[in-house]
Amino acid sequence: MPRNETQSVGKRRPLRPLLAGLVGLGVFACLAGGIAWHVAEQAAANALDALIVSEQAHGRVWSCPKRRISGFPFALELNCREPSFSGLISGKPMVARMQALHARVHVLYPHEVTAKIEAPFALRSEDGRTDLSFSWSSMQFVIGGVPEDVSQIAFRGEGLATQGLAEGFGDLVMQAGRLNGMIGKSASGQDRSYDFRIAAQDVASPWLMMALGSQQPGEIKADGTVTEVSFDPSERPAESLEHWRAKDGRIDFGNLALSQGDTQVSARGTLKLDATHRLQGRLDTESLGIEPILRSHGINPSFATAGLLLSSLLGGKTQAAATPSAPAALHLPVRLEGGAVIIGPVQTPIRLPALY
Repeated sequence: MPRNETQSVGKRRPLRPLLAGLVGLGVFACLAGGIAWHVAEQAAANALDALIVSEQAHGRVWSCPKRRISGFPFALELNCREPSFSGLISGKPMVARMQALHARVHVLYPHEVTAKIEAPFALRSEDGRTDLSFSWSSMQFVIGGVPEDVSQIAFRGEGLATQGLAEGFGDLVMQAGRLNGMIGKSASGQDRSYDFRIAAQDVASPWLMMALGSQQPGEIKADGTVTEVSFDPSERPAESLEHWRAKDGRIDFGNLALSQGDTQVSARGTLKLDATHRLQGRLDTESLGIEPILRSHGINPSFATAGLLLSSLLGGKTQAAATPSAPAALHLPVRLEGGAVIIGPVQTPIRLPALY
């Protein structure tokens, strides 16, 4: 054999043990990963069992039958068929059932859980005064900050429908083509304050149709901050609201918008509860097509606008003229005081009931 060929073979031979070593490392990594994932799977199952036992000690019974844990190698996925819950919700014994629950935690984002719920979802109180059924084509939640400190919950759903009886509200019927939003700890860092954002499209609801005077599906958007929030499922709604009022809790709306057909209303301001348990506060509104609704409540839009303009002039303020090519938006403050609703300078015959 020529000398150069012998040297070439000699140079290639050291690659064989190197390749064998790399293959061995790869096999070892796969085995180690599989063992680690199996340990994590068992830890997740044990944590779920411990949570169920802990909740039972507080009178809340969770059931996760037909359980399956999967997702190797990039995630842990928990799947429950026909899960259920029984315990106190808003201070009343309730039973909740759903078709299926799927929860997923990615190994790269261990503090974020993505959960999908399959409809239908049923909620019924022990006394039968609440008996609701919820359905949707898709529903997903993303929960951040688990398990130590949940900081934000985002949700997204499509094809939603609610029907049944809810105590304190009577028959509850509502549909929405899309729903998305989030609630999380306030960016201000203030304790017990939460920022929120919600948007619902293609909403069909009797109360919305009655409020805006149209049979067409509408849209609802809201964002802002709620202060002095506390969560206690053992409290009844009246108790929770009273504690919130006593702590001077409030809702600060950055924007609250309703639209349906040709009617559009947007508002910003603050609402809270007064000593008689009625809403109080002020919202500065801007609206289009709201005149027929005002007239239905005995309010002359021209009089309300003229009175507001006169108040502005007496106060040394001027209002900008509307753009001639566009419909004039109606700008009116809405004040809630002592159960009365005051639109502009006009006190309406509307009386707000006590919430509890």
